[in-house]
Amino acid sequence: MRLLHEGANWVRQLFRSRTFEREMRAEMGAHIEQEAALNVARGMSARDAVAAAKRDFGNVAHLQEQSRDARGTRFVEETKRDVVYGVRSLLRTPGFTIVALLSLTLGIGVNTAMFTFGRFIFAPQQLSQPETFVAYGHWLTYPGWRAISQEPNLFDKTVAHAVMAVALSREGTNSVKATADLVSDGYFAMYSGRAHIGRVLAPGEASDASAPPAAVLSYPFWRRVMASDSNVIGQTLRLTNGLRLTIVGVANKGFKGAMPNARSADFWVPLVVRARMPTYQRGDQQSVSPFADAATPWLSMSAQLSPGVSVEQTTLHLRNLLARLPTADSVGASDRTAPLLSVGTRSMINRNNAGGIGLALSATVMVLLIGCANVANLVLARGVRRRREIAVRLSLGASRMRLIRQLMTESAILALVGGICALILSHVIMRLLSASDLMLPLDIDAETLKNGLKPDTFVVVFTFAMAFLSAAASGLLPALRSTKVDLSRATRDDGAGIGTRQSRSRIRTGLIVGQVALSLVLLITKTVLLRSSANANESDVGFDRKNIVAISASREENGYSDAQYVAYGRALEEQSAKLVGVANLARGTIPLGGEFDYPRINPSGPQRRTAALASVSSNYFALLGISIVRGRAFTELEARNKSPIVVVSEATANRYWPTLDALGQRLVLADERWSALADSTTLQNSREVLVVGIARDAQVTGVGVIPQSMFYAPADTGSVLVRATAHTAALARQLSEVARNTDRDMLANVRTLDDVIHNQGKVRGAEMTSVYTGILG
Repeated sequence: MRLLHEGANWVRQLFRSRTFEREMRAEMGAHIEQEAALNVARGMSARDAVAAAKRDFGNVAHLQEQSRDARGTRFVEETKRDVVYGVRSLLRTPGFTIVALLSLTLGIGVNTAMFTFGRFIFAPQQLSQPETFVAYGHWLTYPGWRAISQEPNLFDKTVAHAVMAVALSREGTNSVKATADLVSDGYFAMYSGRAHIGRVLAPGEASDASAPPAAVLSYPFWRRVMASDSNVIGQTLRLTNGLRLTIVGVANKGFKGAMPNARSADFWVPLVVRARMPTYQRGDQQSVSPFADAATPWLSMSAQLSPGVSVEQTTLHLRNLLARLPTADSVGASDRTAPLLSVGTRSMINRNNAGGIGLALSATVMVLLIGCANVANLVLARGVRRRREIAVRLSLGASRMRLIRQLMTESAILALVGGICALILSHVIMRLLSASDLMLPLDIDAETLKNGLKPDTFVVVFTFAMAFLSAAASGLLPALRSTKVDLSRATRDDGAGIGTRQSRSRIRTGLIVGQVALSLVLLITKTVLLRSSANANESDVGFDRKNIVAISASREENGYSDAQYVAYGRALEEQSAKLVGVANLARGTIPLGGEFDYPRINPSGPQRRTAALASVSSNYFALLGISIVRGRAFTELEARNKSPIVVVSEATANRYWPTLDALGQRLVLADERWSALADSTTLQNSREVLVVGIARDAQVTGVGVIPQSMFYAPADTGSVLVRATAHTAALARQLSEVARNTDRDMLANVRTLDDVIHNQGKVRGAEMTSVYTGILG
């Protein structure tokens, strides 16, 4: 009770400080007046009586300070006075205040924006006990996963899922590409998934083949495609192969399940629906049920560790189990580089993006350092003007620590206002970033970006912590230097000499040099990266990519057979020829488009080699300007009949036949159902081919990469290359309409080869980083 009473009394004194000050002065004045009256009664004059009373009473100012100390509110009151004085001081120098605030706002705002973006992209999933969630580093066959899920004492919980790209057909419109995640029982329960409307998949639904196929939409897909229709429950999604899925619910906002990236699946369906999903069959490949196929891994497995069991123990148990299975999973069991990976705590930073992220982060920190150095220099310069003021205050008895506190209070005021401005700036940056093309490579829908790139409580705390640390870092040294003065010289000088001497301060010079140096580093980095991306865009890639429009068809999403795919390509070629003529057309694998096959070469040989294989028409080489240095190209008849001949690149000829003539050589190509198996029974579509030509090396698989095993085979394909005779962009728009009208169910991607190269990961990343560092510089 005593502590409560003292606390209440302290609060009263704090908020009634003016009343206490008046009462204190009145009480002391009454004591002096009473003593003076007694002195008058003793025979003193009125003047002498007052003087004697004050002498006997003591130093009034000192006694008032002791009284304030006794109340325990002196620090708060002094801080309040420091704040008021600091605000007035800053308002008296608007030039200094505005520039200092702009420096802090820019440095802190950019860092806050980067921190917000990093939390959005690399934040771990919100899971209870995230350290217990793991994922297996290889794909699994369905029999392999069933064996794992039925193994006692291995995992507490386990689920399997498979992500597929599918084409959704909507009445009166073109088909759209969507991502489906096929999940096993317990998937939503394991990841705490709930329904925003409707329901999630029920227990047993993922394994009941007789139940009507159900679908649970993701929240962003529901907002984007279904326009947030609350009556969506019971409606159907129709895939282009005719499969209809009944919508039973919409997942709660932010649910991603086992997807580690920022974009979730568009919808989830039971795993048993896999047998009815679109499946592309190559050539004479035999259709095998995915649930009986022991040679083709296609499932990803996530699990939760059993209580008290370590990751190492579970990994050993899992490997021993898989090694005994008569499936392709036994190969993964021997791979020591694919342990159980942490799902709940793993980061998306990897060796492919770590360099770019590190560079962007370094550039962001540089801006903060430049801002702090600028503020520190401003404060030092301002200290020159305040030198006499500080000297006078020190002469009157103010302690150096008291003045340092006053100056740091002004820095804290700058930090507070700068933090508020930085939050506003970061919000603007995030809005501009979410609407810019810089976000396109992340493949994140606009709704997710808009909701995700917002500062939360943690970001606000981070911003103000950074603001006060920046203010302390930029204000402490100037405060120490400003209060270390020669009192006699400072009070006599008019300030000119001091300013002249201070302008030559090594610290101020060093700060200026540091600011310019860091700015130059940013600008030089920007120039180098921009030049690198420009060189990549303009470099000789070994084929003519100017004025070429590529139309690539996504047959896998539709489940089109080879015959349907070829028929689409022929129809597309016929319609496109009406725009540019037959001479400006070719069909074949799109360079840098990721459409290559990778067959195994001479599978019965001692070495395991694979090659990049492009399927091309007879005029493919002429259209792209890939010269045939020796031998010949294909005829149209050979392309239509898929004759067993190939053209190889110069690097391939030198690699495989360094001392022989590659022309006329024969070799065997075979498709692999599971690339890690060496058993010949897993190879199919094996064929012997004859080398009839040698083509000039071209960077068709990646910018800056000359493939060492590059084969071109004659084939009648569905992807079309068109040379523009006039405006390439206008032709691309026309061809997009042609592709849609040829088959509304087929998903076709129309783009120029310049855009294909420009959007390559390294080129795009270098350009994005150059723009970012250039703006900061």
